[in-house]
Amino acid sequence: MILLFYFCKIEAKENNFMEFPQNQTLTKFVKFLLITAGVITFFAFLIDLKNTLTYWGSDLRNRIVGARLLIEGMNPYFFQWHQGISEKLLDPQDSLKSITTRVSVTPTVLTIHSMIAGLSFLNQKLIWLLVQWGAFLSTVLIFYKTNSKFIKKILILIIGWFFANSFFWRYHVNAGQMYVIYVFLVSLALFVLHQNFKYHENLSGFILGLTMSLRPPFILFFIPFLIYRKWKLLFSVITGLLFGVLIPFVFMNFSIWKSYFFAVTGMTQVINPSSSMPSTNNAIPQTAINYPKIIEGMNFRLIPKHWGFPDSSLQNLLTMLNIDIPSKLLIISAVFMILLLSFLFFVKWIKIFSINRVFLAVMVLYLISEFLIPIPRYAYYDIQWILPLFIIVEESNTSNLLSNKLIMVLLVGLLLGLGSFNWMYGAFYLSIFLISFYVIVTSIIVIKEKGKYQIQGE
Repeated sequence: MILLFYFCKIEAKENNFMEFPQNQTLTKFVKFLLITAGVITFFAFLIDLKNTLTYWGSDLRNRIVGARLLIEGMNPYFFQWHQGISEKLLDPQDSLKSITTRVSVTPTVLTIHSMIAGLSFLNQKLIWLLVQWGAFLSTVLIFYKTNSKFIKKILILIIGWFFANSFFWRYHVNAGQMYVIYVFLVSLALFVLHQNFKYHENLSGFILGLTMSLRPPFILFFIPFLIYRKWKLLFSVITGLLFGVLIPFVFMNFSIWKSYFFAVTGMTQVINPSSSMPSTNNAIPQTAINYPKIIEGMNFRLIPKHWGFPDSSLQNLLTMLNIDIPSKLLIISAVFMILLLSFLFFVKWIKIFSINRVFLAVMVLYLISEFLIPIPRYAYYDIQWILPLFIIVEESNTSNLLSNKLIMVLLVGLLLGLGSFNWMYGAFYLSIFLISFYVIVTSIIVIKEKGKYQIQGE
């Protein structure tokens, strides 16, 4: 992939953007590199399959348990397991000192998980493995297909390969996370918005609204749609959001959303969730629980010891520097930063609504906010950086993009993120900070400048 990257730089300098290389030797070499990269990625999938069969997928477990509690009519956010209750409702990582569970996803997510909640834990893990890889490959395919230039197709494949073989992705899949689902849905909404059929805005807005019900921070899309008065999109977004919000009512009333709000804000230490604890015996903290070692056939004490779990949140960084800042102040800072950047992006720089640049700006706002929110920010979050990188490739002049020295910052970051273990002290911290620095700075350049970084008949 490094060889392909340098091939792209050479091709960019020669302005050969359109077709597959005509030189047969060069064509065979490029195909060989692509096949080799594909084989390596297939082995990466096999590693994920092995991890899925061996380890227990901590973050998938809390969603599965939450969905089962929802089906049983119990509150998935305020629950304490104890002996006598089915092990299917047990998440052994729930804290005995907390009245809340580890469930941090919306009731909509739990309702969707409820469709397979009756299956065995292992079967759900295997299904979720395929769902994650399906969403990842579909996202790569969307951007590969929408780019007509050969060199941009190759860049999409290079970025996709780095992420598919990164620690971010290994950790994401092993934990059973779902950030790649959000990436796919936003990519799909962007793709649909570029189409020409009659109801493309309605469908795109509905997908975004549904995504907001799964991941509330995506309400940031409301900002540009309001500023640019995209009323049809706004109406469709609201429709999709309401549809997603109403889905959980199949099992419970509106109180489930209230519980979600208090549980999540409690995790950020903004409020004390005990002040709003539901009156249920299942939410009484236990003094001691003898968790079984094997739960639904999986050893819940077996954790990949060679993996680090770096928390890249601003709160953790300040803690390491012995700086104590209240959570409320961090949230206020996040809101201020979002408002300031929104003004710059959507008022000062993007004068006329541009689909790619608006989506890029919103993703930058969203990803920056994740660093500022006072909760742990682990490596699986970082799979989301693939989306703004794809948009940058699609929106930029390739020659100037590759010739800019900033590209080396990205390349080093991607290289440090490769592998299934922390092969150098601090590699994962450095990797994500380099990637995020590149994306933020380059996004601002792409969004702000109307000159060399904007498409000009490329």
